[in-house]
Amino acid sequence: MFTPISVKYHQEQLQKYCRVCGGQLNTAKGRAQAVCSCSEYSLNLEKFAGISIQVAEEDSTFPMKFCNLCYVKLESVKKAIDDGFPLHPITPMEWLPHQDDCKVREI
Repeated sequence: MFTPISVKYHQEQLQKYCRVCGGQLNTAKGRAQAVCSCSEYSLNLEKFAGISIQVAEEDSTFPMKFCNLCYVKLESVKKAIDDGFPLHPITPMEWLPHQDDCKVREI
């Protein structure tokens, strides 16, 4: 059984990761990395990466931001499709609901 403290801690730890690739958001080559809000790009994330953004899920299971590298990939896929090339969607990280043996807590 999960306590409110462990769930809250889990949610805080999730926000350190990219929703798309699962990489850490905190630094890129020693400096702060630009991040994008999943809710702002929800249509593109769903269309090009197969990630459906639902607020209820975001709050407890998934990170709410994605990294600049994934943003660039997302925009590249979008541009390729706009230019008439076939769809090559981004393969997102699989995020599982919080469990006692959660790997996010260990980092």
